Amino acid sequence: MKITKKSISSALALTMAVSSCAVFPAHAAALNWDMRPDWTPHDYLSAMEFMNTYGYTHTDGHYICIVRPAYNEVEIVNNITTSKDDSENQRDSEYEAKTFKFTLDEIPSNVLDSDIHFYKNIQESGSYYEALMIYTDSEIDINVEMSVKSVDTGALQESVKSYSFHSDGKNVAETDIYGWLPDSFPEAQKYYSKNGEISYKDGKLVYCNNLSPSIGQSIEIESIGDGKIKELPTVGICNRFIVPMSGGTTYALKVYDGEAEGDADVTFKRGRPWATDEEDYSTVTAHIHVNADMTVSEAEKPDIPEWIPHDQASLLKFLNEHGKTWVQDGIICCTRQVNDSIKDRCTYSYEGSAAENIKDCTIFSDNIISDPEFASLFYEVTAYKIPENSDLTINYDYGHLDQKRTVDSFSFTKDSTGYITQNDIYSWLPDCDEEFNAYYSKHGAFSVQDGYIMYCTNIPASSGYSLFCHQNGTGVVIQDIEEYSALAEDITREGGTMHVVRLYKPITAGVVQLDLFQSRADKNELPEQDVDTAYFKIDEDMHITPANKSDLKTTLKGDCNCDGIVGISDAVALQNWLHGKDGVSENGNADINGDGVVDVFDLIKLKKTVINSMSAPPEPVMVTISENYAWFPDQSVNIYDQYGTVYNYSYSSRNTDWDEIQANTLNIHKDNWYEKIKEIMDTAVEDTTDQTKPKDNYCVKRSFYVNDRLISNIAEFAKDTEKYSKSQHLSMPYADDMGETSTYIIGKTSNDKPVYALLAEYGDQVSCIYDPDGITFVKMLIENHMCSPHILNFINGEYNMF
Repeated sequence: MKITKKSISSALALTMAVSSCAVFPAHAAALNWDMRPDWTPHDYLSAMEFMNTYGYTHTDGHYICIVRPAYNEVEIVNNITTSKDDSENQRDSEYEAKTFKFTLDEIPSNVLDSDIHFYKNIQESGSYYEALMIYTDSEIDINVEMSVKSVDTGALQESVKSYSFHSDGKNVAETDIYGWLPDSFPEAQKYYSKNGEISYKDGKLVYCNNLSPSIGQSIEIESIGDGKIKELPTVGICNRFIVPMSGGTTYALKVYDGEAEGDADVTFKRGRPWATDEEDYSTVTAHIHVNADMTVSEAEKPDIPEWIPHDQASLLKFLNEHGKTWVQDGIICCTRQVNDSIKDRCTYSYEGSAAENIKDCTIFSDNIISDPEFASLFYEVTAYKIPENSDLTINYDYGHLDQKRTVDSFSFTKDSTGYITQNDIYSWLPDCDEEFNAYYSKHGAFSVQDGYIMYCTNIPASSGYSLFCHQNGTGVVIQDIEEYSALAEDITREGGTMHVVRLYKPITAGVVQLDLFQSRADKNELPEQDVDTAYFKIDEDMHITPANKSDLKTTLKGDCNCDGIVGISDAVALQNWLHGKDGVSENGNADINGDGVVDVFDLIKLKKTVINSMSAPPEPVMVTISENYAWFPDQSVNIYDQYGTVYNYSYSSRNTDWDEIQANTLNIHKDNWYEKIKEIMDTAVEDTTDQTKPKDNYCVKRSFYVNDRLISNIAEFAKDTEKYSKSQHLSMPYADDMGETSTYIIGKTSNDKPVYALLAEYGDQVSCIYDPDGITFVKMLIENHMCSPHILNFINGEYNMF
């Protein structure tokens, strides 16, 4: 087959543009290029938009358009060849071609004054876009070689770019690598969404992911193995602007052919090499095989048992039968659910004698989507074979390098006989349907396991109901782990149930009463029925044993709620009981004056006792600030003093005067934050039902509802506020436009100066203090409904809640 050739340079094309298509014989029907499709560029800005939308090339119908940026010192030369015979008449009717040069002739009228100089720089620099347009309605293959040469010397300024197309007479399709390889931001987004970070196409290895070069991010590549690859020169991702974009994100695209036959592990590390002490690299590894013809494909996976999940069906079967981990055939298999939006923060670390050779131990690793409707959620499935007489701990980590923490650990040992034992909490914690049913049948709702109080129940799925806990007594526990074990094949969107397992860790010795019940978040009061109740003793070593209701009793006069402390909440409990609500202790503690009758006189004496004990002036020990300025100023503040009094202050106004807003809201970061808190406390009015709302759309009130044991723990924790003010925090974005609720502990420095420490936040972001004692304290606040439970999800690394 003969090849026909034409060479069109920029200068020649502009000369020939005098006629409608002067490169063709006079008898050929001239194409009216003014009637070309709207998607083709017609000026400088639309040419730039073309590149940002399609990249360098695009075809539609009978048209081909290739756009290149250039400047006055270079000449673009387009060599066009076809697959037809070299007869003059046939060649002249195969296609028509024309080049267009687009300069920025005038500055648009809607440009900001601050940006005009960028447009003037474009005009003065002599930069332009050139578009090569080709039209054909023949069955033909068209090849274009595009070179950029110096006007003065004729030297090649960059490597020759080659493009190929095929027309069936009705439509033209690009047949070169850019027929599928993205070269614009939208194409890269679509390609990444469909193929992920690593893909294989036309015998090539492709890496694609977003990148922020403006902050110094780059890609580093490490290859281990006999197989060798070489990077192909490709055009980059078009992301062109007249006004520079600050902090912009583009896509890194790398394409490889084979160079030496064999297998290899190719690891791509994305991050800032000069900031490794501050942040993580995100890494992904391609397990490749370079074939004899130098094509690249995914390396064959080793023979693995069928029970290891390898697709959606086998994954759901595994999770229903085994949960997160399982050991069989001398193989350890672990699963982990990950949200695609934060997968870069979900990494692994390994400990134990087998950790150094973890690559050799890993026999299978894959990402499997469990529900096609939620493709952003997937499971990472990994299987390991460790040597005899070795051990391995697999840590599921979360966060950036400076905030990384382990949120789950699985530990295994293999003895000399090849027997593998799981040593972590999941060796007994039910985390799947079959294990839950077996455990519940044997132990019931409450049990004690490995230093935890375990509670098991079922709750309706997709119903809006959650599980809540109220506790009484001298002992204190906090929720440490919550495990859901119900999957997509068991739960439909119309209903179903979820198995829930909660573990409570003791933090204070004594006797505790736990009441567990289901409710909606806005109605979490203890109901009159359908409550699971159990009692437990906690000794000084935090050992737990089952107890009875009678063990809850104390002999402390005035301790009406049996928490071991006499305080305001006892007066509230007695007052409620006298009004026919709730209950008080049955051992005579409420008979304050000892006359054998519990009545209003006991309440009067108890209040006098409590007031007399409050000799020191009230001081703030904790404050929560909820605010949202997205639509108009709105702030609500709760201040807690050492006696359990809560002062509530709220401000909401459509006033846009910032000075007035500042004067009427609490800003804990300003120098006068403590004076503002004390002002709220000093001007508080009693919370009464007939209270008149003060002017200026804000109100101040006080109430008593924090139990004595809880406020005692808060006041004790506040003594170390200065230490916690220096603690690190873990944080991540949560939900835009939600405002923020922040919880602070308040105390004094060694010099008796007020100091605060941020404990947790929830709203536009979610965060928590990164300190073991601080985390325990926040969990206690969550358990008492004083912090959002989403913070606990964040602490425990349950990312899919975000």
